[in-house]
Amino acid sequence: MWKHAQSGLIQFRRTSKGTYEPQIKNYLHDAEGNPKGNLLKSLLADNGVPVGTNADASRELSALFPETDVQRIKPKPVSLVRLLLQVASASGDTVMDFFAGSGTTAHACLNLCREDGRKRKYILVEMGEYFYTLLIPRIKKVIFSDKWKDGRAQTDGKASVTS
Repeated sequence: MWKHAQSGLIQFRRTSKGTYEPQIKNYLHDAEGNPKGNLLKSLLADNGVPVGTNADASRELSALFPETDVQRIKPKPVSLVRLLLQVASASGDTVMDFFAGSGTTAHACLNLCREDGRKRKYILVEMGEYFYTLLIPRIKKVIFSDKWKDGRAQTDGKASVTS
């Protein structure tokens, strides 16, 4: 323990109660310079950034299309894609998704534009069977309202701004 404290791997920090507690210092890279673990996941999870799970994504899609077997589709969480777009895009940007799947990128882009008032465009490419049965109807529904339950728009939902 003393050796690790001397090398800076363990630090003792004063708490708000006036006591000291040890904290292990973690590095993004090991001694050879290789990344340790999943950096993005660690940065998000360790800082309490809510990014959603695949189960959340399935619930979101089920709210839009209750009759669809969303477990077969395996959608991604809108909140995660929204966070990535928030960090990586600006007003006037065009977001491209060459594997659009169920349309999560468009859903996230529309939600973000609705929230921050910026204008972004998106281009989606999908060759799967549900392009017409799921992707396009999803985009239309998300443009109409941001809140859905059992396939019906909720009265407290907001329509999308032009993106």
